[in-house]
Amino acid sequence: APVVEPAAPAPLQPAAAANVGPTEAVPTVSPADLPSAPVAATKAPAAAKNAAAPSEADEIALLGRAHDALRASPAESLALCKEHETKYAGGHFAQEREAVAIEALVYLRRTDEARRRFAEFERRWPTSSHRVHLESLLPR
Repeated sequence: APVVEPAAPAPLQPAAAANVGPTEAVPTVSPADLPSAPVAATKAPAAAKNAAAPSEADEIALLGRAHDALRASPAESLALCKEHETKYAGGHFAQEREAVAIEALVYLRRTDEARRRFAEFERRWPTSSHRVHLESLLPR
């Protein structure tokens, strides 16, 4: 069978040059013609945005640290819960924060404060899956 060689592709031409007539000049732009912005000005809005809207991953990480510290250092755990409440006042994990804070208060033997906080927890989240565990820590 004869071997058929593929045809050579036609050379590519820039689209702008293909539509330009013989007497028209193709406009060019050099990098020196482009406006430049200071580096700090281009990064500041992103930094401000991150400071204004911390990520959900950061919120979860902070709560994870609070939970991890519960048994070994309940005072640190409670401090991390306070930090979470300050940084993420409208965060998605307020219920989890409160559960960790109540448990930390129990471990610190601050039972009256834990009961008050648990009463507020029950009012806000009456069907919470954390309720059974917290009730077991605070027998009536």
